[in-house]
Amino acid sequence: MTTNDDTLVLPVGHFIGRLGRAPYGVRVGRRGVGIDSDTEFQVWRLAYGAPGRRPWTRSALLAAASAAKQPDAEATLDKLRSTGLITEVAPGTPAAIEFAAAYRLVPLLSGVAEAADVPDRHHLGVNGRPYATVDSWAYAVWCWAPLSDNLWRLAQESAALDAEDPTEESPATEEDVLDDLLDAAQALLASGAAYLDESRPTR
Repeated sequence: MTTNDDTLVLPVGHFIGRLGRAPYGVRVGRRGVGIDSDTEFQVWRLAYGAPGRRPWTRSALLAAASAAKQPDAEATLDKLRSTGLITEVAPGTPAAIEFAAAYRLVPLLSGVAEAADVPDRHHLGVNGRPYATVDSWAYAVWCWAPLSDNLWRLAQESAALDAEDPTEESPATEEDVLDDLLDAAQALLASGAAYLDESRPTR
């Protein structure tokens, strides 16, 4: 059974600065969405999570908003959901597949190097300077997600590759891979290494 604490909170869109009369703007697909208040912007930013803290859920976001002294955070969260700037996803449900088919993960930053001091870690950054450190799975998702039109397609392609591997005795299902992709997406979002955007139209 899925509870509120199992439901992931995910921000949607690419922050683009000021948008018209709105002090903050987010691009989602081909449309720009204005954010009119500091509280709305801060709650949207808090939806990205915190590095090393997963799963990032509604209760985790609201706790962070309370610590940051953001008023009316729950009502603000619901408003941002209604405008499409935040979504909530319960892993392992049909709704998770619907979500994954509707959104894609877009990488930010550039590869820097493997983290020699920490096994199974990779640095991402800007101009050769590390900014974020992620594990090998999140790094692989960061590398290959742009080739897929949406997260569900990425899950299907990854599961197909897994099934072709003769060393795999129990290949992961598409749903299993999707659960892992959602975890990687939260890690990358929290590290500032990616953002969620609408799925590309089927070509």
